[in-house]
Amino acid sequence: MKPKTARYIFIAGAVLIVSAFFFLYAWLAVFAPLRFNSPDESANYHFTRLFAERGELWIFEPLDLFAPGMIHPRSVSVTAEGFQVPGGFLGLPVIYGTIAKAAGPAAVPFLTAFFAAAAAALFGLLAARFFGRRTGVFAALLLLSQPVWWYEASRPLMPNVLFCVLVIAAAWLYWTAPLGRGAAIKKLARLKHTDAALAGVALGLALAVRPAEICWIALAIAVLAAFHFRKLS
Repeated sequence: MKPKTARYIFIAGAVLIVSAFFFLYAWLAVFAPLRFNSPDESANYHFTRLFAERGELWIFEPLDLFAPGMIHPRSVSVTAEGFQVPGGFLGLPVIYGTIAKAAGPAAVPFLTAFFAAAAAALFGLLAARFFGRRTGVFAALLLLSQPVWWYEASRPLMPNVLFCVLVIAAAWLYWTAPLGRGAAIKKLARLKHTDAALAGVALGLALAVRPAEICWIALAIAVLAAFHFRKLS
């Protein structure tokens, strides 16, 4: 078999496997009623829809003017002016709401499953970058079938998977530099630092989803900077 043909077969097989896990993750979103067993998910879905439809993250509740801060669902906060606002972090409703503006609200329950499957592929490519293709394939398969990852990917409005996905995307962009490869072409020389910039954006979005994780993210960046100190301009 020619190397080019083998490569196409490998890519097709990878796409099929990742797609299969996407449908497994999205199984409940397809066949079960749109109900959430977590107040956080319910609140995130409500504000995601609100942001997609109105571009807002608040809703006025007149009764809160008479009972300040007492009338609201769980995981929702109330301002002094009677506006109900997200009780958690804003990253997920803003990111998913922005996507829903283009793809429609019906896409929201499937976004986490899609990102979880895609991130496993990026994780495999990242592992292959350092340890070879075979290790990359096993790394991707292990993440796809990891029980906690599978469980969280099946909960469409929880932030844990989205946070990890954005961190993986940041690492993949920074270390594999897929866009920077075009910098060798004179007309595309400006792409040289595009990957690092996009990695920073992805990491910033990850911290918008879960700001509390900044402690270990900052520690990881400090360790990496220490190891690569001589290469930093």
